[in-house]
Amino acid sequence: APLTSTNIAEFWRRWNISVFAFLSEEVFSRINFALRRWGNYGIAVACFVTFLGSGLAHGVIPSNVVSGALMSIYFFVYLVSRKRLRKWAKALGKPILVVLASWFLTFNLVSLSCLFEVHTSVTWVRRTMLSVLTGPLWPSALFGQIEWGWVIPTAALAMAVHSLPHG
Repeated sequence: APLTSTNIAEFWRRWNISVFAFLSEEVFSRINFALRRWGNYGIAVACFVTFLGSGLAHGVIPSNVVSGALMSIYFFVYLVSRKRLRKWAKALGKPILVVLASWFLTFNLVSLSCLFEVHTSVTWVRRTMLSVLTGPLWPSALFGQIEWGWVIPTAALAMAVHSLPHG
């Protein structure tokens, strides 16, 4: 259940185990090791090259470059801030609200990146995201013709049902 992940690293571990293992072992680790003296900049370069390569493996089009760049930014931010986030969550006693917020953020960031992979037009993705975020709350004349405001609550309900134990 990769879409129930609470951070981007967990998502990638669950999404495609063999691809994650290959990218982590053969691309990210090698670049990160070669650039270890650069500190966080080395991690940033390793993330960018890894996810850019992953995006380009889906096809050499601008939207895949954007998708790979977004994933690399998410992964880098997570890697740099995970220790502080864990300390903060532990200090709060890891309340359910923190878990839900981290799932919601991860789910939406992954969804945004995937929109770029399924459609080649960056303009279409921007328009769709505005529609998803605004939906029926604003007049459609302001944000386009399609009202998608119920997509996020419906997806959240589907993920909640999907995460229930089977049997």
